[in-house]
Amino acid sequence: MFWKKRASLVPPPPAEPQPERRFTDGLRTPATVIARGIRLTGELQGNDSVEIGGEVEGQIAIKGLCHVRQTGTVKGRISASYLIVEGRVEGKLSARRRAELRGTAHVEAEVHAEGVAIAEGCFFDGRIHMQGSRGSVQQSFQEKRVPRLPEE
Repeated sequence: MFWKKRASLVPPPPAEPQPERRFTDGLRTPATVIARGIRLTGELQGNDSVEIGGEVEGQIAIKGLCHVRQTGTVKGRISASYLIVEGRVEGKLSARRRAELRGTAHVEAEVHAEGVAIAEGCFFDGRIHMQGSRGSVQQSFQEKRVPRLPEE
Protein backbone atom coordinates (compact mmCIF):
# COMPACT_ATOMS: atom_id res chain seq x y z
CA MET A 1 0.00 0.00 0.00
CA PHE A 2 0.86 3.65 0.19
CA TRP A 3 3.20 4.78 2.88
CA LYS A 4 2.68 8.11 4.55
CA LYS A 5 5.64 10.00 5.83
CA ARG A 6 5.29 10.60 9.47
CA ALA A 7 5.61 14.22 10.46
CA SER A 8 8.10 13.25 13.14
CA LEU A 9 10.42 11.65 10.56
CA VAL A 10 10.52 14.68 8.32
CA PRO A 11 13.17 17.10 9.55
CA PRO A 12 11.90 20.61 10.26
CA PRO A 13 13.06 23.38 7.93
CA PRO A 14 16.16 25.18 9.14
CA ALA A 15 15.39 28.08 11.44
CA GLU A 16 16.15 31.52 10.15
CA PRO A 17 18.78 33.31 12.19
CA GLN A 18 17.40 35.89 14.56
CA PRO A 19 18.25 39.47 13.60
CA GLU A 20 20.99 40.98 15.70
CA ARG A 21 20.15 43.88 17.92
CA ARG A 22 21.53 47.16 16.75
CA PHE A 23 22.86 48.78 19.91
CA THR A 24 22.47 46.29 22.72
CA ASP A 25 25.10 43.70 21.81
CA GLY A 26 27.21 42.94 24.84
CA LEU A 27 24.83 44.50 27.34
CA ARG A 28 23.58 42.48 30.27
CA THR A 29 19.95 41.72 30.89
CA PRO A 30 18.17 44.23 33.11
CA ALA A 31 18.45 43.83 36.86
CA THR A 32 15.26 45.81 37.51
CA VAL A 33 11.92 45.25 35.80
CA ILE A 34 8.89 47.48 36.21
CA ALA A 35 6.26 45.09 34.92
CA ARG A 36 3.03 45.77 33.11
CA GLY A 37 0.36 46.91 35.57
CA ILE A 38 2.88 48.62 37.89
CA ARG A 39 2.76 52.40 38.24
CA LEU A 40 5.72 54.33 39.64
CA THR A 41 5.66 58.05 40.45
CA GLY A 42 8.91 59.66 41.47
CA GLU A 43 12.59 59.24 40.74
CA LEU A 44 14.32 56.04 39.63
CA GLN A 45 18.13 55.92 39.86
CA GLY A 46 20.66 53.13 39.55
CA ASN A 47 23.95 51.83 38.21
CA ASP A 48 22.47 48.83 36.38
CA SER A 49 19.91 48.36 33.61
CA VAL A 50 16.14 48.67 33.83
CA GLU A 51 13.24 47.38 31.76
CA ILE A 52 9.96 49.28 31.86
CA GLY A 53 6.73 47.55 30.93
CA GLY A 54 4.46 49.57 33.23
CA GLU A 55 4.01 53.29 33.81
CA VAL A 56 6.62 55.69 35.15
CA GLU A 57 6.02 59.36 35.86
CA GLY A 58 9.14 61.23 36.87
CA GLN A 59 12.88 61.16 36.28
CA ILE A 60 14.85 58.01 35.38
CA ALA A 61 18.66 58.13 35.70
CA ILE A 62 20.30 54.80 34.80
CA LYS A 63 23.95 54.10 34.02
CA GLY A 64 23.18 50.98 31.95
CA LEU A 65 20.43 50.18 29.44
CA CYS A 66 16.94 51.64 29.81
CA HIS A 67 14.46 49.61 27.77
CA VAL A 68 10.89 50.91 27.49
CA ARG A 69 8.86 47.91 26.34
CA GLN A 70 5.82 48.10 24.06
CA THR A 71 3.49 48.18 27.09
CA GLY A 72 5.65 50.79 28.86
CA THR A 73 4.82 54.46 29.30
CA VAL A 74 7.20 57.11 30.60
CA LYS A 75 6.34 60.76 31.29
CA GLY A 76 9.45 62.64 32.30
CA ARG A 77 13.17 62.67 31.72
CA ILE A 78 15.19 59.53 30.92
CA SER A 79 18.97 59.49 31.19
CA ALA A 80 20.90 56.28 30.40
CA SER A 81 23.97 55.01 28.57
CA TYR A 82 21.83 53.09 26.08
CA LEU A 83 18.14 53.63 25.42
CA ILE A 84 15.64 51.46 23.55
CA VAL A 85 12.05 52.67 23.19
CA GLU A 86 9.25 50.42 21.97
CA GLY A 87 6.44 52.04 24.00
CA ARG A 88 5.25 55.57 24.71
CA VAL A 89 7.57 58.32 25.99
CA GLU A 90 6.93 62.02 26.63
CA GLY A 91 9.69 64.27 27.93
CA LYS A 92 13.42 64.50 27.39
CA LEU A 93 15.66 61.56 26.46
CA SER A 94 19.38 61.60 27.02
CA ALA A 95 21.55 58.64 26.00
CA ARG A 96 25.27 58.87 26.67
CA ARG A 97 25.85 56.38 23.84
CA ARG A 98 22.96 55.29 21.63
CA ALA A 99 19.19 55.72 21.42
CA GLU A 100 17.02 53.36 19.40
CA LEU A 101 13.38 54.18 18.66
CA ARG A 102 11.73 51.04 17.37
CA GLY A 103 8.76 50.74 15.00
CA THR A 104 6.16 50.48 17.78
CA ALA A 105 7.44 53.54 19.67
CA HIS A 106 5.43 56.73 20.19
CA VAL A 107 7.90 59.42 21.22
CA GLU A 108 7.20 63.07 21.94
CA ALA A 109 10.55 64.23 23.22
CA GLU A 110 13.81 66.01 22.75
CA VAL A 111 16.51 63.39 22.18
CA HIS A 112 20.20 63.89 23.00
CA ALA A 113 22.52 61.03 22.05
CA GLU A 114 25.80 60.12 20.41
CA GLY A 115 23.89 57.97 17.90
CA VAL A 116 20.18 57.67 17.11
CA ALA A 117 18.27 55.07 15.08
CA ILE A 118 14.59 55.47 14.26
CA ALA A 119 12.77 52.48 12.79
CA GLU A 120 10.11 52.75 10.15
CA GLY A 121 6.68 52.94 11.78
CA CYS A 122 7.86 54.89 14.82
CA PHE A 123 5.89 58.04 15.67
CA PHE A 124 8.33 60.80 16.57
CA ASP A 125 7.53 64.41 17.40
CA GLY A 126 10.43 66.39 18.79
CA ARG A 127 14.06 67.28 18.19
CA ILE A 128 17.20 65.18 17.88
CA HIS A 129 20.62 66.38 18.97
CA MET A 130 23.45 64.03 17.97
CA GLN A 131 26.78 64.80 19.54
CA GLY A 132 29.98 62.81 19.01
CA SER A 133 32.18 61.68 21.86
CA ARG A 134 34.67 64.49 21.16
CA GLY A 135 32.03 67.19 20.88
CA SER A 136 31.70 67.02 17.10
CA VAL A 137 28.67 65.92 15.15
CA GLN A 138 29.19 62.47 13.64
CA GLN A 139 27.37 60.16 11.28
CA SER A 140 26.31 57.02 13.14
CA PHE A 141 24.06 55.31 10.59
CA GLN A 142 24.68 54.48 6.98
CA GLU A 143 21.65 53.59 4.85
CA LYS A 144 22.11 50.21 3.18
CA ARG A 145 18.74 49.98 1.45
CA VAL A 146 18.13 51.41 -1.98
CA PRO A 147 15.45 54.07 -1.63
CA ARG A 148 12.33 53.43 -3.69
CA LEU A 149 10.73 56.33 -5.49
CA PRO A 150 6.95 56.61 -5.32
CA GLU A 151 5.19 55.24 -8.34
CA GLU A 152 3.49 57.87 -10.47
